[in-house]
Amino acid sequence: MLPSNSLLSLNSDVLILIFTHAYAQKSLCALSATCRWIRQLSMPLLFARIRLWPSLITPQLFVSDTVRPHVRTLRLVNSTVYTGSDVGRKPQQPPSRCGGLDDSPNHQFFLNALREMERLQTVIIDTVATSGLPFWVLDAIFSTPQLRTVQTGPSLCLPVEQDVAVPKHPRLTGPVASLTSFRRPLSSYERYSQAPAEANFLRCLFKHIHRTLEVAEMSSDTAPVRAFRRNDWLCLRELVLRGGPPRFHPRAFMIENLLRMPNLRILKLELAHSQAGPSCICPPGWAGGCPWPNLEVLKISNPHADDEMYAHLPHTLQELTLCCFPRHYALEHSTWDAYNVDARSWGISLLTSDEMLRILHRCRTPLIRLRHLDIEFAASPTDTSLLHHIATAFPALTSLQFCRYRAALERDAASWAALGNALAPSTNLRLLRVFVDQQPFTDRTGTAAEALAELARPLSPSVRFVCQLLRLGFHDEWEPYRVLRNPTTGEMVKIEEAGAYERIDGYRARALRVRLLRCGTRIYLNNALAAATFFCSLAGFGFLLFAPAMYKALGYGKGDTILAYFAIAVDIPA
Repeated sequence: MLPSNSLLSLNSDVLILIFTHAYAQKSLCALSATCRWIRQLSMPLLFARIRLWPSLITPQLFVSDTVRPHVRTLRLVNSTVYTGSDVGRKPQQPPSRCGGLDDSPNHQFFLNALREMERLQTVIIDTVATSGLPFWVLDAIFSTPQLRTVQTGPSLCLPVEQDVAVPKHPRLTGPVASLTSFRRPLSSYERYSQAPAEANFLRCLFKHIHRTLEVAEMSSDTAPVRAFRRNDWLCLRELVLRGGPPRFHPRAFMIENLLRMPNLRILKLELAHSQAGPSCICPPGWAGGCPWPNLEVLKISNPHADDEMYAHLPHTLQELTLCCFPRHYALEHSTWDAYNVDARSWGISLLTSDEMLRILHRCRTPLIRLRHLDIEFAASPTDTSLLHHIATAFPALTSLQFCRYRAALERDAASWAALGNALAPSTNLRLLRVFVDQQPFTDRTGTAAEALAELARPLSPSVRFVCQLLRLGFHDEWEPYRVLRNPTTGEMVKIEEAGAYERIDGYRARALRVRLLRCGTRIYLNNALAAATFFCSLAGFGFLLFAPAMYKALGYGKGDTILAYFAIAVDIPA
């Protein structure tokens, strides 16, 4: 008979909760060292995520056999900076004959070890721009059948000068993993590899995963555009291309490479253009319609004012972004962004408000579901016409962000009050984010906060927050101001700082409402949240009345099952 105060007497579900809490407090390792029994139970949490360096991929230094079945996420780190002096040195990994993998003992060992990690789902390749992983390591990773998610850093492959084992025409050992997500998130100021060897490897990989891939985010310079064009991507839901101009036939248009993605929901083309100027996504006279009938999020950088793309936008669109890449304010305030643009010979095009108005006038399909709009333009006499068109053409808009720029020493053609009057017809707008481009020698408004107050005064009473952009080093932060109004007349009294943007009330509620609308559920948000809070409070009050007796009579197993079914029954209507 086990003592009642022993850990051995606890249910396994309770022990898992204890181990999870200890893991969050970074004390699970110390707890697991107390006895063998606790260590065995805590191993699935203790070794769920491991980090390795390529030099440790040997039979003597790799993860032991007892740990491999518990690994879920593997992070491979290679931050060695490659320099020109490394050319000609003997590589650390033994080269193979004629670029093959048969003579590499570490490759076969690593491949078998990964396949023994039965729960492995995610691999993160943490590298810098001038380093990567050897080809035999990448071949083993992408030949692991149970793998589903891969995230890479600025560089995927080692430079050819360092990796003599890389074949001229890469081929994977297979069977190739059925990946559902391939992400390579990059910032506009971040350096990344543009090596042809990396483009060849991605072209080889994407030929095998087009049937299962759901999310793809990568650099446009090495993107497998040919694989996009030649294969069907029936499962692809999200595609993000970021960087310089993509490498495809100069006479081809971007839409012709993305025609075989009928179920795409999110499309972000954050692309700089060449010095020749921005290019259209659709060819002139395009009559093929929109190849993505269920598209919800669209982001196009450096848009062309005469692009036929905007005449074929689907009615399902909920978020639309038309801006520069990198952002125009980043070029003015960030040395790294400006340096990268010059070093890579990128071109940046900032549309005027008149050109932006021409783009929005092309939208033939009523975008009745559009909830968020983000635009970037240079000031011109048609600023108020642009904002008035936005307020009347998109009545369901709840969030608007616009960045408006003026030339140095240029006097403002439209006051902030006039811009606010132009947006007054937008009766569902709740959040307004504005880049206040103040000109200290010509502006009469004063501080940025005073400009925001003048802008917010004529807005609809539905607007709860206005925000201005703050540039903090390498990241941007929106400083929110809460709009205080007279409860009787609805007129604005003043604006006040609202604290941290992530914590302002209404922001999370707005995000929840967008998710509910995407699911097709039309409910009143305040009533739903009130009902959910009431049910949670009622359940918390009643649980204390019957829980001790229930657990004493049924035990933890049946008691937890009954409680779980009750929680599901309460949560579904809430």
